[in-house]
Amino acid sequence: ATGDIVSSDDRMFRTKHPSDDHLDIYKVMPKYIGTEGAIIGWMSNLPASSRVEYGPTDEYGLEVFDGAYVTSHAVELSDLEENTTYHYRVTSESEYGLVSVSDDATFTTGLSPLEILDFEIESGVLALTVNWTTNRPSDSRVEYGEDNSYGSVTPLSPELVTEHSVLIDDLLPSELYHVRAWSIDDWGHAASSGDRTGTTLPPALDIYS
Repeated sequence: ATGDIVSSDDRMFRTKHPSDDHLDIYKVMPKYIGTEGAIIGWMSNLPASSRVEYGPTDEYGLEVFDGAYVTSHAVELSDLEENTTYHYRVTSESEYGLVSVSDDATFTTGLSPLEILDFEIESGVLALTVNWTTNRPSDSRVEYGEDNSYGSVTPLSPELVTEHSVLIDDLLPSELYHVRAWSIDDWGHAASSGDRTGTTLPPALDIYS
């Protein structure tokens, strides 16, 4: 306050080199999981590369690498099998050689919708044969009747197959029937053909003496 000045002796400090820092990775988790692909994301406190090792066991066997130095990481995995559990771990390495590796974790890919394909109805005199395929093994059952309220159903065929064929017999000749096929897979997912129609053939012409 009186204008006197005092100073310290000379001192020094040194700024820290980035290689002296500790590389941390956190928030490691799937950002997206589909039926045939996934995106694994995480954060790092320093700009670093991105590597994901993955496979059906914790020995992995597959990997995806991105050499860009970023702090927000997202790596896409493709060509995965649906409804399958995968192990994965992530690794980041900074420009100065710092490395951080996550613990092992898992995710399970989704299951695509069950679909009925290649639907057709073969006509007989007193019967209809209903054929269809599905994109994965499932059981077989057909509803049928003279209108789209059906009213009758074939016995369940519990065998899980992709090629289905169900015979509806004891029908009237020259009659139009509404038909709807159903399949349910081993995971309880169901698919329906929607309402279809088929007509039985007229009775065969007989000649009498």
